[in-house]
Amino acid sequence: MFRQLATSFLFDFDGAISNVQGATAARKLVVAKGLEYLAKLERDASSDDSLREEIASAYERLAGIQGNVYASSNLGEYQQASDSYEKALALRKDLVRKHPTDETFKRSLGNSYLLLADGWFTKGDTKAATAQYQEGMRILTGLALFGDQSKDLLTGMQRGYSRLCNFLLSAGDRVAAMDNCRARSRSGRRCKGKSNDPLARAALAAAYGQTGNAPSNRQEA
Repeated sequence: MFRQLATSFLFDFDGAISNVQGATAARKLVVAKGLEYLAKLERDASSDDSLREEIASAYERLAGIQGNVYASSNLGEYQQASDSYEKALALRKDLVRKHPTDETFKRSLGNSYLLLADGWFTKGDTKAATAQYQEGMRILTGLALFGDQSKDLLTGMQRGYSRLCNFLLSAGDRVAAMDNCRARSRSGRRCKGKSNDPLARAALAAAYGQTGNAPSNRQEA
């Protein structure tokens, strides 16, 4: 029951109240209780790697509630969100160290880097976010080269390519930006029909638009 509270019930409850006016205090309580439960579970899960993977996912879901500009509703607690993403990443790094050939753990680690990058971007550190996106994409594209075509991998690649397309273009690296824009579109076509994630589909549409607009963006001499 304790495990279910930490990894399911609290998120169902938050989903039910997330758009209710005046629910901020209740959502903050959900986060506080969630962090409390996860800390206890983590202490008790040192030898249970499947539970540690669940805990990492739960930290990421809590971070989305705490603060992520790409989430539809959050509490604006951006530093706290970044801390939760860091906890998830640390758990997943350790899982990959223990199981270096496990594709599922590697895929989760790649996506965890992308979520951490969202956290850095939300805090305003685009440079650090770009480095995290690139590391996540290094892991995911490596898996794709060996035949991984899972929904989680393709959706993650869409997200990473889309973010890098935008950030590198803003930084003035038009060539690298265009590479990511085009790769994002190719990845989106492969993912079509495999993902019902509305955020992923919205990102795909944005990437198509970014690819079309990028050639007209020139850096002034």
